[in-house]
Amino acid sequence: MKLNKMVLDDKKIDEAARGAADLYEQDLPMMSYDEDTEVDGQHHFCQEFGAELFKDGAKWMQEEILKKLWHPASEEPDKHRICLVRVVYHLNHGMLPDEERIEQSSFHDFGWYDYDFKYIGVDYDIVSYLYVDELLPKKGGNHD
Repeated sequence: MKLNKMVLDDKKIDEAARGAADLYEQDLPMMSYDEDTEVDGQHHFCQEFGAELFKDGAKWMQEEILKKLWHPASEEPDKHRICLVRVVYHLNHGMLPDEERIEQSSFHDFGWYDYDFKYIGVDYDIVSYLYVDELLPKKGGNHD
């Protein structure tokens, strides 16, 4: 499961990039007066690189949002909140490659409710976690 797909998928980023580049191109001819002007150079730059720069910016924004959502395993989570937990399983005592998965769990007085983890194996490390309610819109649609 790739969480970045939950925020914005690549198709939506591509569509937004094309839309932004198209809007820019519609407005630019009105601003351009001569060949070889600074505006003309901006127009060519936008045609060639604009959509890719927009996509890079959108992906950067996605990663920044996700960085703020994930908490390191060393930080004790709030109790009884539903979390998505990044778990690395060490399979068959190192005979098989490690496997990273995202599991749902919650933290209690005794620690993580790890029944969710143990069905794969007992040798695992928790890498990080995020609170599911922080992924969802706040009541009333207010995202502040």
